[in-house]
Parts: sequence; structure tokens; C-alpha cells
Amino acid sequence: MLAPVTPVWAVRDLFLAMGLGAWLCVGYTLLRAVLGGARWAVFICDALAAFGALLAWRAAAVSIFYAGVPRWYTLCGMAAAFLALRGLLAAPARRLRAMCMRLARCAAGPLAKLAEPVRRSAHNWRAAACKIHAAGKRRAGRGKKHGPPP
Repeated sequence: MLAPVTPVWAVRDLFLAMGLGAWLCVGYTLLRAVLGGARWAVFICDALAAFGALLAWRAAAVSIFYAGVPRWYTLCGMAAAFLALRGLLAAPARRLRAMCMRLARCAAGPLAKLAEPVRRSAHNWRAAACKIHAAGKRRAGRGKKHGPPP
């Protein structure tokens, strides 16, 4: 049987769960900002957030919640805080990702010009190696094969 919880302790647990939901939302938003908005990235972020939320909710219930068991109102508070903060952080995270991508594209131009001689020489070496390898294959297959019949 579950221990009865007074309203004061229930409100305390609710606020702790809301803080936990806020931390989960910050981690989720940063992960989405790094991985982007591709379908696979969103799936991975959602799966990690759901698993992390359940794990954190259970761990918090055992360690810091009053009764020592997860309760429905703590889960609701955690989800409400997560969704509210996600609504606030989604647009700034998109702008931050766009700014970082723009910066990376600006830096990629000069770096590509610096890497051009190295890339050209690597291509020449690879083409020469492929040509030697192909010539060796053709030569080995020519001529009559001597030996006993199978």
C-alpha cells in the first residue's frame, strides 16, 4: 500500500519533477540543435528523451520524492515543464543551429582552398594505384592454364 502524501509534500515533489523536466528539455534541445531536424535525428532524440525521462522519473522517485514511488502528478508536472520549456527554447535553438551552420560554411571555403593540393595529389595517387591494380588483374587471367583437368 502506498504511503499517504500530504499536499505540502506533493507540491514539493511536483516542483522537483518540474525541475527534472526542465533539465531533460535542455538536454533534448541541445541534442536536437546538434543533430538537426532529419527524421532519423528526431527519432533518436525522441527515443533518448523518452527513455531518459522514464529513467530519471523512477530514479528521482526512489531518491528524492517523499513517498519513494513514482506518482502520476509528478509525471504530469515533468511533462508539463518539458513541453512548456520546449516551446520557449525551440526557436532560439533553430537560430543557434543556423548561425553555426553559416559559420561552418564560411570557414569551409578557405579550408577547401588550402586542402586542394593535398586532395589533388591523393586523387593522383589513387588513380595510379587503381591503374596498376587493374593491369595486374588483366595480366594474370591471360594465357593458357596448365595443370591436371578437374
